Amino acid sequence: MYKRIENILILILLLAVNFIAHSMQFQNMGLYEDDYEFLAKAVNWDQVAYSEYLSDTWLKIWPQGRPLGFSIPQTIAYIFKGDNTLSALYLFGALILTINAFLCFTIFKAFLKDFKAALFGAILFSLFPADTTKPYLLHIFHIQTSLMFCLVALYIYIKHQKFRFISYFLGICCLITYETPFSLFLLFPLFSVESKGKKLWIKHCLIIATSLALIVLIRILMGDDRVTLLGHWSTIIAQIMASMVFGPVVSMGLFLYAPARTVLHMNNELWIVMLTIFPVVLGLLIWVIYQYPDKIVKADSNKVREFTLLAVTIRIQDWTWQWMKMTLFAVLWLMTAYILSFSHYPPVVRYGRGTSVHISATIPASLLCVLLLWGIWRMLAHKKLFRNISLVLLAGYISVVIGNRYSIQQDFVKSWNFQKQYWNDVIELIPDVDDGTIVFVVNHHLPEEHYILSNTWTDFIILGELIDFPENWSREPIVISTDGNWEKNMQLVEGKTIYRGNRSRDPLLFTIDGRKEKNLQLPAGTIIYPWSLYWIFEIDSSNVILLTDDINGNLIRVNDIEINTLSGISFATWKGKMSERLIDQYPTTRLFEIMNN
Repeated sequence: MYKRIENILILILLLAVNFIAHSMQFQNMGLYEDDYEFLAKAVNWDQVAYSEYLSDTWLKIWPQGRPLGFSIPQTIAYIFKGDNTLSALYLFGALILTINAFLCFTIFKAFLKDFKAALFGAILFSLFPADTTKPYLLHIFHIQTSLMFCLVALYIYIKHQKFRFISYFLGICCLITYETPFSLFLLFPLFSVESKGKKLWIKHCLIIATSLALIVLIRILMGDDRVTLLGHWSTIIAQIMASMVFGPVVSMGLFLYAPARTVLHMNNELWIVMLTIFPVVLGLLIWVIYQYPDKIVKADSNKVREFTLLAVTIRIQDWTWQWMKMTLFAVLWLMTAYILSFSHYPPVVRYGRGTSVHISATIPASLLCVLLLWGIWRMLAHKKLFRNISLVLLAGYISVVIGNRYSIQQDFVKSWNFQKQYWNDVIELIPDVDDGTIVFVVNHHLPEEHYILSNTWTDFIILGELIDFPENWSREPIVISTDGNWEKNMQLVEGKTIYRGNRSRDPLLFTIDGRKEKNLQLPAGTIIYPWSLYWIFEIDSSNVILLTDDINGNLIRVNDIEINTLSGISFATWKGKMSERLIDQYPTTRLFEIMNN
């Protein structure tokens, strides 16, 4: 009964930590970047469209080799569509983050045999500074769910040996959701009392290798370019080895860098949050430290191990020896966490959605951090002054890291406010949009946030998700956000005037409707990197609208201008001046209502 109450209290605590750190401003946050591709479309679906999507995803496309990863976010968005869609999504996302944190607590408690070490490890897991994407809905429903499969698999592996086959099944789920956390499976046997048995390791390695080979084979057969375009095996091995060094250094370094950056970029709201949290955290630490005795290892701290190294006899306390072994394991586990991160090489990103490269490191990095802190605590905690000072410093550190997570939410709020204004301004400035219209938005002074982008490749699909244009149109109008050098992307290819973008994961050329145009050739000397992207849009100069921003960041429509591109293409005529308001006759979508709620 007591343990059940204890677990409920831990759940409530971790929910509070994750809510404050990642979701507290959920009523003012919205959709970002790939959310529009994964979630916004699903919000607008009816049952037929949803069923067709699932059928195509699993039976025809297998997008990026991650059919489950391309089904879970859409399914959640489809389920929660309706009134208060965004609020429901963010609250459900906070619940997912909390479940992952509680699973982490349970695993750490089983491994460390110490309540307070496990609790602090779960808090570090929740606040992991290297990953700045935890408020990002897509990454919660896509990447955090993959991490959940890994955590549940490890829990079953440790607690229920008879059902370890379920762990390996969850490993397959991890691979077809977001494969990076699968690297954590490699060292699972070290959590087992049978870890010294060769049969266990041979069986484990065979299952892991077979699972990985099976998924890779399916991805090749389904035409996944992420596999076929990875490059030479020697390059992959070199990147894996480098990632196993760079990744851990960066992820551990961010435990210090992230709070330091927060201190240097404080604002009044952050001060209020941090000063409010500090006494609560300090009180919690004092209660936990004195309520639960130190039990980080089973061995009696008075026992001494003795061994000889290079003719030198070394004596070490048994608890220190156990701590050193666990710390070494945490280091090795952290290094293996980056084995599958070579697809996002190098793993040195410090902010933005690219920090998802560190997602697999969340568990071992948190474990390593808590072991390092607990080792210092065990050595010096007998000194009352050190104990008191360290508790204050630790409470201050947690408060600052929570402040860092809160500052990320602030960027998300700013970005969502900008996006709502931006798209309303775009719609207001293009009343004469028509079949196949291309709207270029030349960005000179539009605001950019540190942790999340407001204008990305998904801009070209958003207009069609906000306005329900006629189905008989040959192509929905699109919006392309570009910089001041946008004219350089204009080219004459096979007698066609085209705009060549640079945001696709396929080096082949694409038209907007997704058809592969193998006959179109890039200019001589153009370098195509693996997964670099070329979107091709055929240009009708009479059906182009140009918007730009003034010095104050306000969008305006360009009426009179002649564009002469480097390719000698001249646009003397286009949709310069606004004409009749055709756009008013088209119905708006559920996403439009969400954005304007």
